[in-house]
Amino acid sequence: MSLLSGLMFFVVRLILAFIPWISLRYDSRKISAFFALGIGLIYLFISGMAVPAQRAFIMITVVLLGIIANRRAISMYSVALAAFIILLLSPEVLISPSFQMSFAAVVGLIAFYEKYSVPIHNYLAKGNRIWQGIKLYILGIIITDFIASLSTLPFAIYHFNMVAIYTTLGNLASGPIIGLVIMPCVLFSLLLMPLGWDKPFLILGGYGIDWVNHITAFVSSLPHAKLYVPSMPWEGLLLITLGGLWLVIWQARWRVWGVYAIIAGLLSIAWVRTPDIIVGDNLKAIAFKNENGHLEMVSTRGGGFIKQAWRQRYPVDDNVAMLKAHPEFWIEGDIVTVGTNQYNIKDIIGFSAYKKGDDYVVKTIRDDIGFRPWNKNSYNLKK
Repeated sequence: MSLLSGLMFFVVRLILAFIPWISLRYDSRKISAFFALGIGLIYLFISGMAVPAQRAFIMITVVLLGIIANRRAISMYSVALAAFIILLLSPEVLISPSFQMSFAAVVGLIAFYEKYSVPIHNYLAKGNRIWQGIKLYILGIIITDFIASLSTLPFAIYHFNMVAIYTTLGNLASGPIIGLVIMPCVLFSLLLMPLGWDKPFLILGGYGIDWVNHITAFVSSLPHAKLYVPSMPWEGLLLITLGGLWLVIWQARWRVWGVYAIIAGLLSIAWVRTPDIIVGDNLKAIAFKNENGHLEMVSTRGGGFIKQAWRQRYPVDDNVAMLKAHPEFWIEGDIVTVGTNQYNIKDIIGFSAYKKGDDYVVKTIRDDIGFRPWNKNSYNLKK
């Protein structure tokens, strides 16, 4: 969104510079801002209006309106305005990974550059223009990627129990293709689409996307490209979020108190324990913990959605084609036995079991959801 709107702003301003009658009488920056705002709105609609796209469009709108009104608009106020509008229209997205990670990255970047943009600019100002451009590109991507990755790290751990190691390498390699090939092709294809002349640019842009896909596949195939960690409890993520907001919003010295909340939230991972046994609601998804502390999924038909959710939350090894390998777990019809505990799977819906001494502590889905008037099985169970 930023690249597309920014490119439109640059192209329109460049064209107006060759028309003295307009450029000498009117502010070309404001005219370019109107065109950039229009192309951003078009892109928002054709992109599907995902939460990150909405956030980017609202912030770009604030920036462009700031140009029109001769005001500087890239600040925490624009982020807060974007969050307020999105949550006002769709409050349910607050708990979605896309909302959390998108805003975390932007807040972290704005907070960093508000404090360190001057020292970075002074460093980049040294040397000739070519050397300045090289440093700006390499250092800009490295710093931006590091801050964005660091800001989104807690949310990536919580939602996906995974950390990508080589994102900076992928961004360095794919950045020029995205900025010099894909985005210009997208812009010109949009402008020429009403005339039916968009096909050549779409084909060239498709080649660029294919190159980026190859780069992504190569980077993700490198050894140790992914680091799997246990998902932290929600209390830990809440501490990190509040600590991060405290750190970036305040400007006084007490802002550092937020660091302690972040550290406490990260330490909560140490108290996370992978279940020794997990059983889905229909016995189509079952997993046991192996000697490596990872889960081994039992090869059963169905339960694909549940299995995928488990893979996102816990480290999972290859499937195992057996049920009788676990000496303290067996199934007879709908009756499931875990150690000395025996349950009807239809009553408890599903469960996770943790080894404690010679027996197991079992946490069932029924315990979590409780007895609800709208659940048809609640009253039978209660009786």
